[in-house]
Amino acid sequence: EGIEVIRERSKESTIVLLPSHKSHVDYLVLSYVFNYENLSLPLIAAGDNLSFFPLGPFLRRMGAFFIRRQFGGDRLYGATVEAYVRRLIRDGHTLEVFIEGGRSRTGKALRPQLGLLGMVLDAALAVQNREVLFVPISIGYERIVESGAYGRELIGGEKEKEDAAGLMRSANVLRNRYGRINMQFGKPLSVDDLCAELSLPRSALTLPAKRRAVLTRLGNRAIDEVNRVTAVTPGALVALVLLSDERRTISHEELVFRCQRLLRVLTSAQARIAPQIAQDGVLNEAAVTQAAQMFMDAELLETHHPGDFPSDQDRRLSRPGIGAMYRVPERKRIELDVSKNLIVHFFAERALASIALLMPPGPDLPIAVARDRFCKLAELFKHEFRYTPDKDYAELFNDLLTTLTRDGDAEVSPGGRVDVGGGHDGYSASVWLRTYAAIVRNFIEGYRIAARGLTALLRGPLSEKDLLKRTLTIGHRMYLAGEIQRHEAISKPILHNALLAFKDEGYVQQREGKYQLTASFDSADAVPAIEARIAGYLELAPE
Repeated sequence: EGIEVIRERSKESTIVLLPSHKSHVDYLVLSYVFNYENLSLPLIAAGDNLSFFPLGPFLRRMGAFFIRRQFGGDRLYGATVEAYVRRLIRDGHTLEVFIEGGRSRTGKALRPQLGLLGMVLDAALAVQNREVLFVPISIGYERIVESGAYGRELIGGEKEKEDAAGLMRSANVLRNRYGRINMQFGKPLSVDDLCAELSLPRSALTLPAKRRAVLTRLGNRAIDEVNRVTAVTPGALVALVLLSDERRTISHEELVFRCQRLLRVLTSAQARIAPQIAQDGVLNEAAVTQAAQMFMDAELLETHHPGDFPSDQDRRLSRPGIGAMYRVPERKRIELDVSKNLIVHFFAERALASIALLMPPGPDLPIAVARDRFCKLAELFKHEFRYTPDKDYAELFNDLLTTLTRDGDAEVSPGGRVDVGGGHDGYSASVWLRTYAAIVRNFIEGYRIAARGLTALLRGPLSEKDLLKRTLTIGHRMYLAGEIQRHEAISKPILHNALLAFKDEGYVQQREGKYQLTASFDSADAVPAIEARIAGYLELAPE
């Protein structure tokens, strides 16, 4: 359907594709699909880190043009890129711009980068006689090709520079299975549509502030559309269930059961479901087994058959299915987390609302208290998750409470109190709320690690690089000591987002490129209080 919309609209309009960016494979996927569908191949704005020989000339012949990541105040270079983009738009070429800038290492959508997108918008405004349509696209995977490299980067390793030697070393990726790629197209966005949403006449875009408002709206709407149309794949769903389970192992039967239950939640939320995992809302158990096999082949998942002798066990390690018990190796959780995060946004709001309801002393509390807790959580994690657009936190909570009540997870009394509901689909309401809360536990633990890391600032300011390095070490110690449960909480992007949140909360500030504690929190007593506040979100009332 999305392809046919592009085919029809491209007759009169210039198309700017805004795909998500999870992998280097993204560059190839869109061109492959457009070639297969006999559509004009897109010209791709690519980072100059990929212009090395022999890959650079190959990608250039496929339609890529390379630009610097940062212009560094080089006005001539910026003007040249802008003129080139304007010419492409004027000539009607289909353009492909990765709106997130670089690849997401976590699997979650990144914040929109507005530099190159701003040039494209300026070019669109300059071309009066041809409409320009911006098309958000979600390119989804079951397993990311670079997940191993991402895992090393997430726990503190340096990003490896792309070069010919690295390309040769990466040839072994062709020996592995990565599941299916799923491409989904969002609603096309036009400048006139965006102006109408902001109640702005197009003529007002000559004013820098108004143009900036439209540009920001375009970037945010595109990312939100990418999230909305992302398809739920077997690999993503299986990874989410495996990583949100509190037990050491999970049986195949329980894995299938939980996938089916969460699939119903996703369906009710109108998420797009990949056809190989379900038909008419009914889970395809074979797809779950195949996803488990894919993760086992990548050594991200272990399979055990209780009662087998070790020699029998070794022969059956590659046989998932009925009777199997699955375990994720602790140091592989960070890689599997990339697959889980492809769909974590579908549950983030429910998870935060569930935590607000389950915090001690637990349910049967005034709605106003639950709402206040949710608003504080949503504000703290605003750099981590994208919420339903155009709603404030209070409105969002009210909508969530309505949904939870409809589903049987919550119950609202006439006196303005909220309690657990009657449950549904074989789970009590308490189990459902805990299931949702468990999905985001690693993020809360990551923020707790970041709070502990602020103790390093008691000795003086630190650059973000040095602070993150020390905090990652602290995180490993907390994990080994049993203070946190999730190994994937020790993640550089999570710690980075936590620092941004702490800056907004007034705990830290940046001066001359270094982080330091604000005057109100620059004491050995105040810093532990920050950690205690976050740790409170991990303590849920007993069932």
